[in-house]
Amino acid sequence: SHPLLPISCVSRMEPIKPHERKMQPLPLPSRMVQLKWMQASIFVYDLNPEAGGDPMIFLHGLGDEADTWRHVTPHLGNRRLVLMDLPGFGRSDKPENAEYHVGFFTGCTLEVMDELRIDKAIFVGHSLGAQIAQWIALTHPDRVSRLCLLGGGLLSPERALSDRIVIALLATPGVGEWIYNGLRKDPKAAYDSLRAYYHNLDALPEQDRAFLLKRVQQRVWSDGQRDAFLKTLRCLSRWLPKRQEGLLRKLNGIRCPCVVACGAEDAVFPAETALTMSKMMPTASYSELPNCGHNAHQEDPAAVARMLLSFVCKAGKGHSL
Repeated sequence: SHPLLPISCVSRMEPIKPHERKMQPLPLPSRMVQLKWMQASIFVYDLNPEAGGDPMIFLHGLGDEADTWRHVTPHLGNRRLVLMDLPGFGRSDKPENAEYHVGFFTGCTLEVMDELRIDKAIFVGHSLGAQIAQWIALTHPDRVSRLCLLGGGLLSPERALSDRIVIALLATPGVGEWIYNGLRKDPKAAYDSLRAYYHNLDALPEQDRAFLLKRVQQRVWSDGQRDAFLKTLRCLSRWLPKRQEGLLRKLNGIRCPCVVACGAEDAVFPAETALTMSKMMPTASYSELPNCGHNAHQEDPAAVARMLLSFVCKAGKGHSL
């Protein structure tokens, strides 16, 4: 490259320094919310807390953090937005004895709502966060005014054999830890592990790719996040298949307005699965985001924000988003 041009930190794949391994918050209003029932603290961005109307609560996917929504929230105007790091991830506490299943995350989310004095909210969940949000709508419908499920939900997609093998290896005690720890000394392998979640990771702006390179290394260097990630994966691999029986009847009972959205190129929760799940809920509409993979909210945050604003303003069966 030209000597006067900065060399991309992503192309160099430099390992982060030890003092950089602790995840720091973005320069946004944030706080730690104390959960009494499990003696843990949850990291929360609480934006525009004085705004009227039902707040929007954002739940991230497995191995991610609240910062995943950083390019969506600026488009959403002056409404209350609550973005939390799920327990075990990001800057939240990572209790060693917790059972990291959807019911556990549900309990934590509801207690955060109670502590923030939120009775009812619009839930926006991505991937694992979508499973949690949909489960809350099933088990605590009085707490959900509207439901947006992005790239996930309780309907289990058909997975390719190669994906099933990877999940089985990670779910194997000892093997999963060995694979996870192996990424610590190989920044390129850690970064490349993100590719399956994007339609085109290389097309993201340089600033975002640099952010992800640093962030994925912070994740793999955290023993607590490693343990929470693998425990969640192992719990889900047992819990989700058991939820498939009678799922149509259960989802048919969700009465709040819903939108099921996904990236058209999502390889984790395919568009076909998302469309099928939307048809299982009488109040649900379907929205597909072109040229996006699993992390559509990062690849086209403006489109996701437009979809959310349209849904919040005009939710209802059959509404075109």
